[in-house]
Amino acid sequence: MSLTFGKSLALWLGLGLSISSQSYADSRLEGQSFDALLKSESSISLEESSAIRQELWQKYKGQVKADTARVKEFEDKGLLFGDKKMKFSESVKGQKPEQGYPFYIALHGGGAAGTWTNDSQWEAMKTYYLSGVNQGIYSATRGVTDTWNLHFVDESYPLYDELIQMMIATREVDPNRVYVLGFSAGGDGVYQIAPRMADRFAAANMSAGHHNWIRFDNLYQTPFLMQVGQNDTAYKRNTVAVENDIALDGLAQERGGYTHEVFVHYKGSHNSWRDNDGSGGAQKILKNPELWLSAANEETITRDTNAIHWLDQYVRNPYPSSIIWDPKTNAKRLRTAGGRYLDPANETVLSRPNQLFYWLDLGSETLPEGSVLIKASYDKAQNRIDLSGLTGINKIRVLLRSEMLDLSQPISVSVDGADLGLVTVQPNIKTMTRTLLERGDPSYQFEAEILIEKAQEWTINRAEEKPVSRYPYSYCSKDSCRIVRSQPAFFFGQLPESTVTHCQSPNLYAMTFDDGPSANYPEVLRILEEEGVPATFFVLGNHLSDENGVNFLQAAKAKGHQISNHSFSHQDLMKLSDADLLKEVESTKARIIEILGDSPEIAQDAATVRPPFGYITQREEALLKANAYQSVRWNSDRSDWELSLDQAGIEMQRFRQHLKFMSAQTLASYNNSIIDLNHDFSPATLNTLQSMIQEVKAAGYRFVTLKDCI
Repeated sequence: MSLTFGKSLALWLGLGLSISSQSYADSRLEGQSFDALLKSESSISLEESSAIRQELWQKYKGQVKADTARVKEFEDKGLLFGDKKMKFSESVKGQKPEQGYPFYIALHGGGAAGTWTNDSQWEAMKTYYLSGVNQGIYSATRGVTDTWNLHFVDESYPLYDELIQMMIATREVDPNRVYVLGFSAGGDGVYQIAPRMADRFAAANMSAGHHNWIRFDNLYQTPFLMQVGQNDTAYKRNTVAVENDIALDGLAQERGGYTHEVFVHYKGSHNSWRDNDGSGGAQKILKNPELWLSAANEETITRDTNAIHWLDQYVRNPYPSSIIWDPKTNAKRLRTAGGRYLDPANETVLSRPNQLFYWLDLGSETLPEGSVLIKASYDKAQNRIDLSGLTGINKIRVLLRSEMLDLSQPISVSVDGADLGLVTVQPNIKTMTRTLLERGDPSYQFEAEILIEKAQEWTINRAEEKPVSRYPYSYCSKDSCRIVRSQPAFFFGQLPESTVTHCQSPNLYAMTFDDGPSANYPEVLRILEEEGVPATFFVLGNHLSDENGVNFLQAAKAKGHQISNHSFSHQDLMKLSDADLLKEVESTKARIIEILGDSPEIAQDAATVRPPFGYITQREEALLKANAYQSVRWNSDRSDWELSLDQAGIEMQRFRQHLKFMSAQTLASYNNSIIDLNHDFSPATLNTLQSMIQEVKAAGYRFVTLKDCI
């Protein structure tokens, strides 16, 4: 697995805006449909992102509350999915805490015992755990069938999602304090639901159930309590609970995480013990269940075994710094929270809840045969993301919020220990909207994302998003940046060693301009002269055939600027034969010499080549070197070519981020020096050029031409 990003080179991937971020923030999304927001090309500043998130959330809540059919179904306490109906109760206790009500979902016993039994068990569950609730909303859900698995048939899972989403949107439930608990058949349900929907819950309590062979990998960040009677031998519930505790002990010892306990109630049968004593009275449980299982040790201790009290210790962290995901231990959660508010054609861009886990998104990725265990972590201090276990997976999104990483700085990414390089991201309206509509959870409303892909050969697959950059390292749409891992890797990781990317001495700043000359050259030369700044212009041979090109070369050379070679027609040199490649650079060199004269200095400058797009491999480098050409790239680029005049503020924002980052973090790798890529045809650059120069000077850099840099 490889990526075309340098292991230490900061690649700033600029994201264009269709309107200024400030004016967008001022509009507060007024009058914009979710369909329009999902197509938005607008990025926003980090300073605005919190306010925009809040506005989107208020907009979504307003849409939900105006959805009369959805609200009626909820208020009638009977949620529908397909031909299944989930009835539920609702009891509110205490004052609403500042962050919202805790929400408890309680699952009743019964199972394959007939409708009357299940109904009576549901009635009992409406109050069974209620005395333990101090402040919160308590709902007992009726199983959607009368079968043994009535709480976890396929239709159950989207109905739990709907119940949670509606409670958050209409009852001010705290999305980070949602709990699930159940007894007997309800315990069976908790065993199944918690691992399959682990990122929904702050914690779970299973009482008197059987796990029916479920994997626990996904409980890495979800505290899990198991309670069982010592003598509850039916289906081996008693011993299975202890065996599960041992299994979770092993996972915790191996990986960390997996907060869990098991309470084996002394001499308890299936239902002769208390997990619902609202007073918190001490209950007698086995001190060491594992020793009881292995050696019949019955030493006891007393504990408050009230399930609600145990759950209340925990609050979900929606952005844990480390997660473990077995995507095959999943549920058919196929209904999104907000897809109903979109045109059907747009709804398809949403990932389904079963394809999401905390801050990871597999989208429609087909999972490989066999087991899959994805491990993901981030380090805020290092601004780093590490992934492993992606064998057989070709695409995964990493969803980002400012609570996780510094989104104003480059983020490094590795997969299976291989450093994929650095990428920058920009908060944007589309990602915020999409992630909100997917789960209806404001805590899972993400600001930005990185899409990591795998390909067998070099490719930029932009099937989902519109490209905005011509440069190979700019794996960005206007909504997100993406890292593409592919074989072979042509850039940075395997960049030819003789290709220049930085100056040889510290504190130097080589300002370079590509693709010219353009009609803007007189103003560019005026600003450079006024500021006393030498620059290097990589010109295209086919731009030197008219009077404008001739005048530019002569004026630029007279003012002390360097004129170098950007090929004749801006073709990808990697796709050319040796003869055609040499023709591209030799014809431009000849034209420069024809206009400026055949001095050794001019000839050497004209033999300094910046490959179009920066594309170069060992083959092209060797061919150029054998013919006395020197290839040059850069270590700072803002994608200024994509910005219009009214986006000059964005250009300045990118420039300041670049300067701050390059000054602070590339010291060892690049000798405190910067080779900066610009385009004189960019109206945004023309508008900000003088201000940028002044800030570079203030930062302590000295401007030089490229030949004085290398």
